[in-house]
Amino acid sequence: TETGLGWDQWHPRVIERLSYSTLLLLATILMECEQTGEWPKGVALVLIALLPKPDGGYRPIGLLPTPPRI
Repeated sequence: TETGLGWDQWHPRVIERLSYSTLLLLATILMECEQTGEWPKGVALVLIALLPKPDGGYRPIGLLPTPPRI
């Protein structure tokens, strides 16, 4: 399936190219975020984009960086 890019411009498939040790570090960070319920400041930002609707008005969508999308 196709997926859009987040504001960090990383496609989620970039994760497949990380080394094993980097994946372990990323997993450690993600588990810490789960335990504390908080994201680091550099990742916590969600950008809102307003997409035009065919019948008028706008639909807001949140653009997340790649780590929370994992």
